[in-house]
Amino acid sequence: MQPDTQYETALWRQIVDALSGASRAEDIVSACVTRAFRQRPPRERAAPASNDVSMISAIELQDESLALVSWCDPTRCRYIDQVWIGVTARNGGYCALTGRRIRRGDPVFKPRVRGARHPSNIHEMILADAVVSQQQAA
Repeated sequence: MQPDTQYETALWRQIVDALSGASRAEDIVSACVTRAFRQRPPRERAAPASNDVSMISAIELQDESLALVSWCDPTRCRYIDQVWIGVTARNGGYCALTGRRIRRGDPVFKPRVRGARHPSNIHEMILADAVVSQQQAA
């Protein structure tokens, strides 16, 4: 298959050089992959499917900006009393609790990240008003 653009040709040339034993093979491949990902537009989290298996079994609001969430997704993770923090949404998405649309700038809760290891549900968000409503109903 022939490359369509000059960029693709240069990219393939770098990959071939890397595979042929160039001294910086790992650096070249890493740079190619990094460049390719940077050129992709940011994605929004898809709307929740009707068969979404993620389940929030408990939310305990500690204060206005801290909540403990028990989260289970049999395909990815299980967290008991995971710390979620109140922040302003940087990206759009959908509320993991209600399925409602989240727009950039909405007040939300999301998993707290500490250190180099990120939780599997790092991109999930819950609307802050949904947490408050759930607490009042309980």
